[in-house]
Amino acid sequence: MSSSPTSTSSTKNTKWVTHLALSADVILGKPKSENCVHEIDCTFDDSQGQIHKVALNCWARDVPEQGVYILVNVPFATHPLRLGLPDIACLRQIPDELDGSEVGGVTLPAAPVFLTGIGVIHSTSPDRKSVVIKGLTYLNKTHQWQSWTLNSAFPDTPKYSVWTAPGPRNLVSFDCTVISEAGHHTFDTALNRITLLGPAPAPLLQALGVVSPATDDRAERIRQARAARQARPTTPTNPAEVKDSNGLAAVAEGEADTPKSPAVVPRAVTPTPSQRKRGRHD
Repeated sequence: MSSSPTSTSSTKNTKWVTHLALSADVILGKPKSENCVHEIDCTFDDSQGQIHKVALNCWARDVPEQGVYILVNVPFATHPLRLGLPDIACLRQIPDELDGSEVGGVTLPAAPVFLTGIGVIHSTSPDRKSVVIKGLTYLNKTHQWQSWTLNSAFPDTPKYSVWTAPGPRNLVSFDCTVISEAGHHTFDTALNRITLLGPAPAPLLQALGVVSPATDDRAERIRQARAARQARPTTPTNPAEVKDSNGLAAVAEGEADTPKSPAVVPRAVTPTPSQRKRGRHD
């Protein structure tokens, strides 16, 4: 099974709830074909005009022609940049007279690179205006599950002035548009929508490497403090003090076990009558 480093422990039948799909205008280049499986070198442009190279994998009896195509909700991964086309019918080729190759000719406006999916919030900014979202997406039988990472932030507009993102380790559904590539297999994106689905499952957090507790996760901090309290070592004592305390305890215990003799109560002395005979002069 060909998979990303974060999902090497996953079995072939493992299924995750996360997903990421791309919708954009993509230029298809030269393919590498083997047994009707085509690996096509493609490029797409972001909103800043930066060119991104991506590999598209698909199965088809005929090799797709080179040109400009519209892709809608095609599974997408960033580690590395790869598209998994489920069906060749998902490709919509733009006619040559409208693809923008003719200078000054009629052309369709360039569409932004749109991403939609379900992922796990790895971390957030202090004001909850930007987040790092991670997940796994299923591409095809060849590449199986691949990982992706996005840096998403709300646009600085009045519409999103009061919007905030959920906390870390939560499962969310989101929509965003690509701004630029941030390096390390990550894109900077503008967050258009985000919906909290609930806490992420523990196996998913482990598969994504989201194992460190977040600073704003109150429940996790309480559990961590409780574990530290239980594992706290006892204060070592002086051996001499221990010996003295043991001796005193033994003496006290011995005294407690020894039966006490009843206290002697002095009795009143009764004067005895005199044995001397009285004389006549008495």
